[in-house]
Amino acid sequence: MNTTHDELNDVAARAKRRFPDHRVDVPFRVCLPVYELRLKVTEIAEDELSTPARFVLQLSNLKVTQPAEIGRMLGMSQNYVAGAAAELLGENLVTQSPGAGIGITDPGRQVLRDRGRTRRPRNKHIRVPYDPLSRRILDTDVQRLLDRDEVRKDGLFIPSTKPRRPRLGNVRIDQVRDYERFYGRQRDRVEILEISDIKDVRLKYRNDVILVKLDAVNSDKSLFAAFQAQQYLEEESAYLQRLADSGIDLVPDDLKADQFTDWIRPQAFSQEESSLLQEIDDLDQEVTDADRAVAEARATQGTTQDEKERSDLEAQIKTLESEKLQLEQLLEERESKLTSITEGQIRLIKTEEHRQLLMTAIGNASAELTLVSAWIDPYAFDDEVCRLLAAAIGRGVHVRIAWGLGVRKRGAEASRNREKGNAVLSRLRDLIPRDLRDHLTTKIAETHEKFIVCDHNFCAWGSFNWLSYRGERDSGYRRETSSYSERLDDIGLWKARADELFG
Repeated sequence: MNTTHDELNDVAARAKRRFPDHRVDVPFRVCLPVYELRLKVTEIAEDELSTPARFVLQLSNLKVTQPAEIGRMLGMSQNYVAGAAAELLGENLVTQSPGAGIGITDPGRQVLRDRGRTRRPRNKHIRVPYDPLSRRILDTDVQRLLDRDEVRKDGLFIPSTKPRRPRLGNVRIDQVRDYERFYGRQRDRVEILEISDIKDVRLKYRNDVILVKLDAVNSDKSLFAAFQAQQYLEEESAYLQRLADSGIDLVPDDLKADQFTDWIRPQAFSQEESSLLQEIDDLDQEVTDADRAVAEARATQGTTQDEKERSDLEAQIKTLESEKLQLEQLLEERESKLTSITEGQIRLIKTEEHRQLLMTAIGNASAELTLVSAWIDPYAFDDEVCRLLAAAIGRGVHVRIAWGLGVRKRGAEASRNREKGNAVLSRLRDLIPRDLRDHLTTKIAETHEKFIVCDHNFCAWGSFNWLSYRGERDSGYRRETSSYSERLDDIGLWKARADELFG
């Protein structure tokens, strides 16, 4: 992937806005390691009965129950009837009496109503990209990853990150489900129940990241910030910074003498504020992990075999609870410090807080509300959101919505995402009086950014998709955070970015 000078300039400017106390030294493209995992999963998939099984099921519904009679009516041998009956019995679509007769079940009648379609568990192998830096499944097509030979051929730079190979426990099933739903085949027709094994691990590379080296003013300490297009990669940046602090050289030799201009951009977070937000985000994740570790340890208490094993487990639980308490206290201290130095104008938005903040923004907006989300889904952009937005427009608010990453591409997934988004926006327009519909501006934008701006009241930005995810603590829960600010400088910066998107 070629990198234009304008693209590097744009990312350098964003890095400067995010870290105003630093001077941009050099931005450059890097190839970061990604493990391509081949997983063995069990999924429930939509399938169809074989033709003999469907005919046998239809006859059993008509009270033709004896195999011999079924065979005569269908012109099938006993072996074919037995095979079809075995298929139906395995799906619990029929029952078998002691006299060998078969009778249809309620699930069998439902399959007939569905014209022979059924849902069955099956084992399958799928491939997903696992990022060892952020320890999550990446939101990128595995086909876009590069082999090391491709990286060398293109002369791309691989920093020495020393990636850790993942274990099965590192792979979260909710992330795999989301990935397979977006990138897999037959996405709307399957549901992954279990990940049972990692069958193969191959080291590959992503080449869509620009790393910016910044130098602190009046100090020899350097800061490294990773960006994917317009998005700041907080977790990857934190990991790379730890590597740099440990002495790992992250800059290619041929760029060490180059410097970019000292960018002058609107004020954004100070280094202290950014560091505190990063600490709070990291600590919040550690508290969540510690809470999960305590719960998992407690869940094994009933399986202990002897007194010593029980005693060891209790000691382990006490240690885990003590570590969790220390993390919670440290998190509270960092949050209090951030509140103090920013007078409460800046904070971290946790996953489950986003939905309420969205409702607050829609309900309180008086002049202009900007919503930028990579995707739209009726699950999040539901009737309640549509009604609230229509009411806001009714009181004179100008609403701007940018969305649609990838929906202009060809393919079934892009088509489904496009149809879902257009259907929701059409429903919203139907709720708006005709003479006010010019107060709604929508645009399909090729951006991965996710942010909102509510008048001059506040702005929030991060990894949370405001219009396609609710953030509820359910089976589909995933951790997504955002930065929140009520400062006019930050609001102005994001208003300017919104104007670029809608310009």
